[in-house]
Amino acid sequence: MQIDITGHNIEVSGALRAYFEKRARHVEKLAQPPLSHLHVVLSIVKNIYRCDIQASSGENNFVCKSEEADMYVAIDRAANKITRQITGNKGRKLARRHAR
Repeated sequence: MQIDITGHNIEVSGALRAYFEKRARHVEKLAQPPLSHLHVVLSIVKNIYRCDIQASSGENNFVCKSEEADMYVAIDRAANKITRQITGNKGRKLARRHAR
């Protein structure tokens, strides 16, 4: 899986990069088919930190955004949102398969 992390008005430090990659490994385990690309934009505007994630998995694309007062909390919330989207999509596929 390819992970691109960019920053707007913020320097993406090694600690932020490592923290996100740790969270991304957990998200990657849940995706079926596996994620091919993860694009992350970290930004700050007027003391509000924002994390935008775009994930690509075969024919599926997932997008989420999170705004918080702390960058690490914004990353956690965005990772949780993308995880819910991926697991929900997986559940819908299994339900369709069993309905036939």
